[in-house]
Amino acid sequence: MKKPLFLAIALCMALALAAPAQAAQSEVLSEGTYDIVVYTDGTTIIAEDSNGQVISTGTAGTDDSEVVQAAVQAVGDGTVVLLAGTYALQNPIEIGVSNPTPTPTPTPTPTATPTPGTPDLVVTDVSWIPASPAPGDTITMKATIRNQGTGATPAGVIHGVAFTADGNLGSAVWSDSHTASIAPGEWITVTANGGVDGATWTAAAGTHTVTATVDDVDRMTESKDTK
Repeated sequence: MKKPLFLAIALCMALALAAPAQAAQSEVLSEGTYDIVVYTDGTTIIAEDSNGQVISTGTAGTDDSEVVQAAVQAVGDGTVVLLAGTYALQNPIEIGVSNPTPTPTPTPTPTATPTPGTPDLVVTDVSWIPASPAPGDTITMKATIRNQGTGATPAGVIHGVAFTADGNLGSAVWSDSHTASIAPGEWITVTANGGVDGATWTAAAGTHTVTATVDDVDRMTESKDTK
């Protein structure tokens, strides 16, 4: 690979020798298009960087090789531009050309779209008013429900709770008034507001088992169906 590259550079140098004599300093390329530029200015040959700082100077036609060589050594793997002019090269000039492997543009990692979680409602507490009823008292049922899932419950959907005593569905009461969303980890307390025979019970003597079931008619999708 080096031999063809050297021949191409030698050809460019030969063409430069036939170019019009002298290149004024005003012909320097715009800043940022090169690392070092070499040009002749009257009787002087000059090499300077893209900021206009002189790297090497000498007598044109006499010190050309040394100035060009100094420019090449100063820039390393950068770009050296020889402006049009006549250069007397007493010694071979080794021009280093680099073709660095371009740094690949990193592919941006797409932002993952969060997967909506799923709610899971459970009853955490059941209570009634009055707390110690006597036979014949009117009883109002209350339940605390908690969302233990990973997603909020849907707004606008009834968060129903059904209450039964001794498994008797014929006398069930329920709460169907709460429709606001419940975020994961939050809880609310609901009160029975309707039923088969009204929203309350009449206390009867004896021991009774009360059951509260949340989302009793499956109005919303939950991660678990156990109530």
